[in-house]
Amino acid sequence: MPHSLSDDQRHERVQYAKDIIKTARRNKNFLNLIAAEDETWCFWYDPTTKRQSAEGNSPASPKGKKVRLQKSKVKTMLASFYDSKGIIHHEFVPERQTVTGSFYLSVLERLWKRIRRVRPEYSAPGSWFLLHDNAPVHRAVAVQ
Repeated sequence: MPHSLSDDQRHERVQYAKDIIKTARRNKNFLNLIAAEDETWCFWYDPTTKRQSAEGNSPASPKGKKVRLQKSKVKTMLASFYDSKGIIHHEFVPERQTVTGSFYLSVLERLWKRIRRVRPEYSAPGSWFLLHDNAPVHRAVAVQ
């Protein structure tokens, strides 16, 4: 969220909040019709479990050292979509892929195909709402 909002931006956000409250009061099921999207960075780890460490060791063999788990320099972005019932769709952004409006649109197309399979009640136009943040790719003309 921007740290400093203009008066117009503040007024617009308050108006959006009031509209959501009004809609929720009119339709008691409104919050169950929202699917949200969020992204997070996932780091790669190569953990060794205690069982893996113990495999092939006899009681007489010396104890192996446990290495402290560290984050890898390799990371990938995970985009996930969920509603009040749980995860609807998730996918990892391919390595070196820049997330642009057209790429995000392709993610939304895959989301739509998945929704038709796992949430058939969302198939009718206007039967659900997508909530995502104000990232530039979410505001791209193609996405809107």
